[in-house]
Amino acid sequence: MARLLLVDTAYAVFSTAMLALLFTGAGPKRSLEEFRRKCELEIAPQTQLGNADTIAYRDSLTIKYYSSVLWCNVSWTLGVLLSNKWHMLGLANALVAVVSLARKALIQFIFGRLTLHEVHHSYDRILNFVLFKVVSVRATLDADWEDLAIWTVVYCCFGALYLVGGLARDHLECLRLSPAQSGARWGFVGLLVVLMTSAVGMGVLCWVFLRPLFVILCIEALTIMFDVGQTLVRYTAYTWGTDSTETWEARSDAVVVCEFITDMCILVLTLLHYTHILFINGLTLNIVSALVFFNIRSITSKLYRKTRKLVAFRRAVASMKCRFPDASKEEIIKFNDRCSICREMLVTAKKLPCEHLFHRSCLRSWLVRHLSCPTCRATLSGADVGPWASTNPAMDMPEHGSDLVFAAANSG
Repeated sequence: MARLLLVDTAYAVFSTAMLALLFTGAGPKRSLEEFRRKCELEIAPQTQLGNADTIAYRDSLTIKYYSSVLWCNVSWTLGVLLSNKWHMLGLANALVAVVSLARKALIQFIFGRLTLHEVHHSYDRILNFVLFKVVSVRATLDADWEDLAIWTVVYCCFGALYLVGGLARDHLECLRLSPAQSGARWGFVGLLVVLMTSAVGMGVLCWVFLRPLFVILCIEALTIMFDVGQTLVRYTAYTWGTDSTETWEARSDAVVVCEFITDMCILVLTLLHYTHILFINGLTLNIVSALVFFNIRSITSKLYRKTRKLVAFRRAVASMKCRFPDASKEEIIKFNDRCSICREMLVTAKKLPCEHLFHRSCLRSWLVRHLSCPTCRATLSGADVGPWASTNPAMDMPEHGSDLVFAAANSG
């Protein structure tokens, strides 16, 4: 695998060098300075009109009126790269080589071999992200090629961060289901820190160079920060070993609350984003407005469902204390078995009417989705379980904020 990675690295370097060679040897009709002067002369009258408050809000989202230098540089670069088919092939080849190298490096040094579940989730995220951003750009801009190129580069950067962050979250789920590991995986922690730092850096770059787009793009950065921050908190709780069951269960409760807060922040930010897009696009009868309305309805529904799940969780915590007694030390010694849910030794436990013992946090998570004993499958009555138990398991499937914003097609 390491040898293949070296080959991919060499090919990526070669492809990038060939692209640079094509770029420098393109022989454009005008030098960059000449093109920039001509471009700025064309933009200047429109900028003066913009100062007279005659530019609509939607038109003000173009970079042309904020940084004519950046606009001219992008226009000149596009003219060189897209001037003939060899330049376009060189650009496509370099992009494929660099993306392939990054993917294999992450698999080699951070994630290891991906499971089928992780691969399928990654493909779903890519498809949903691309489709959503196409709708977003179409609703936001009557774009020139220069604007489209800038938005594409920025969204590719945010998309890469979002994809790797989602893969890290899936990988954490696999780690939780695998046998206990000795200590933290610092490469995984380092990746999460790099993702959060990159999201902050992208936000700063958008503020400095893409000020008109900052209101839209800062939501992308904040969403990634909340999502990766949630994964980092959960991983810290997972790897921070302790011999005290009470401490672990209290930490589990804190992680649930942290997940709720971050997911709610992501959903609220996304709802604001959709509302902003609807304001930019206007209330018109077209497919873009219909999709935006549908997604606003979906996010509102998910906010309600998330709130209901937190209320159910709090009721579960309170109900566990009075409906199922704590097992005494003598009962735990007599039981002489592990918790059948997590397969860990019992130090403290809750006792069901069928006399089986389980960790409090394990039993709570189980009873939110099932109305039976995990060991003997004895049915628990409504009086035993309480009003917080699930009556619709599909409504209580594990959900994460950054995936919820792209799950509109699956909501009722």
